[in-house]
Amino acid sequence: MLTRRLIPFLLLLPLTSQAISMPASDMQESEKIKYMQKMSGTDHSRLAAFVQADQSFTQWCGRSATVSDLKRISRQDGFTMLYERLSSGQAQGMTQTKTLLVKDNPKFCKG
Repeated sequence: MLTRRLIPFLLLLPLTSQAISMPASDMQESEKIKYMQKMSGTDHSRLAAFVQADQSFTQWCGRSATVSDLKRISRQDGFTMLYERLSSGQAQGMTQTKTLLVKDNPKFCKG
């Protein structure tokens, strides 16, 4: 019986001494996901709006959005309209999302 418990422990023991390190880009993405989850809570439509804004930013601005970018974008009218549509059950593809967030909005890519 003791060996049944001891064997898994001994197998995992070498893993406990190793540190897990993440590249800076992964840390930024992790912080961004935490921010989106914190701001959305249990509101899945709001989380979807953040994810679509992040994807749009990456596609149209040529770089990954930062938490600061998402904070700025979430205060813009286009984000509010996107969220309202998503929360009312209207699916929004990337073309519709781009129209809401990027069109006639020179401040979308600029921080």
